[in-house]
Amino acid sequence: LSDIWALGSWPEVIVSMLEPLGFHPETSRVMDLGCGKGAVCIRIAQKLELQVFGIDLYQPFIQEARERAATLHVESFCTFDTQDIRSLLRKRKKDRYDVVIYAALGGLLGTFDQIISRIRTLVPDGGHMIIDDGFLAHAERMHRPGYEYCRNYEKTRSELTRHGDVIVSETIIPKEDLVSTFRKDFTYIRWRIEALSLRHPELMEALSTYLAQQQEEYRILEQETVQAVWLLQKNAAPPS
Repeated sequence: LSDIWALGSWPEVIVSMLEPLGFHPETSRVMDLGCGKGAVCIRIAQKLELQVFGIDLYQPFIQEARERAATLHVESFCTFDTQDIRSLLRKRKKDRYDVVIYAALGGLLGTFDQIISRIRTLVPDGGHMIIDDGFLAHAERMHRPGYEYCRNYEKTRSELTRHGDVIVSETIIPKEDLVSTFRKDFTYIRWRIEALSLRHPELMEALSTYLAQQQEEYRILEQETVQAVWLLQKNAAPPS
């Protein structure tokens, strides 16, 4: 994954959703759960100059995020830390963020209503949450491992708002953008696997298996799901 920065998220879409909200640069705080290499955090810092906090369990990603932030001269806006988001959410910390982002993490925290139930604990009443994920294009449910949380469009929106929160805006990722990005990313992965297989022939079978799995993953995302980003506002009143 050395050549891929965003790792499945849509940083420009997220920034465009946050920009109209008029957050104050000196006082507004954003938390990106599972930030990967920091693509979303860094774009928010560049475009909106907000204080961003990114956590990820994989330390090499966090190190790369710190280095990129420094290279792009936004390190004063960015704080990155190696943490498990599940442990963070279990602690029920008192810290609150104007925006909490859950991007390209799939069903790590469960179904959409379970995801919202957990991340809204980090947001004050009236604060915002961003979910960067998707919904099933045709089926009601998918039983494939890793996609059990996925629902169709209507049920996804229903789960997102089950706790009384409001969908402020929704962006459907155009199919051509999706396909173009995935094809480019897959090309990068294939190049790296070819190089690694030459250097480590003993890993060739495992690398080939990974490549096939990744190809199938992209096929599913392109043909069986629709990728979308939702901006939600936390409602203080519980649903009736």
